[in-house]
Amino acid sequence: MIEIVLTTVQDCDDAIKEIEKERRLIGTKDHKKQVFIMKGIDAYKSDKQNRTFHKLLELFWDSAYSSYLCYDSMRRKFKEIAGLVKIEYRNNFISDEGKLMIWNAIKGLALSKDDRKGAIELLRGRIEKEGSWADATQKKATRTIKMILEEMDESGVIGSKVGKEYGEVLEKLESNNY
Repeated sequence: MIEIVLTTVQDCDDAIKEIEKERRLIGTKDHKKQVFIMKGIDAYKSDKQNRTFHKLLELFWDSAYSSYLCYDSMRRKFKEIAGLVKIEYRNNFISDEGKLMIWNAIKGLALSKDDRKGAIELLRGRIEKEGSWADATQKKATRTIKMILEEMDESGVIGSKVGKEYGEVLEKLESNNY
């Protein structure tokens, strides 16, 4: 894959040369189908950050060194840090009498304080919407990735079964190639 970031006239000329080179190969035995995608620099950086975010989460979870109960709660926590979890309140179409009956039933259950609070929020119509990582601003994405790296380092992921792969990702990040 060839990546050319277009920031100067020379970059554009180089991109045109690459396309022309491929064009001349069409119909020959050396021709391989190519896909050329043009994006703005912000989208390009978002793709890199998207790949980085998901790779780090995968490694953190696979290391078995994270303190999260499940992969989804870990992913959600970091999306929350990136500002991608929005809270809305909607009418849940339960009558006041129905809510009272449900509330009385909930009071009789042996629920933790957090579970009880969650049930109350559901009765109030609270909905959490999780946005796509691609929607994170570059600034928030960068901050979130740094926080993931800090947690991974504090947890000792480098010494885990995925430590070698994590080290390779760190090297790519340092050389700005991830």
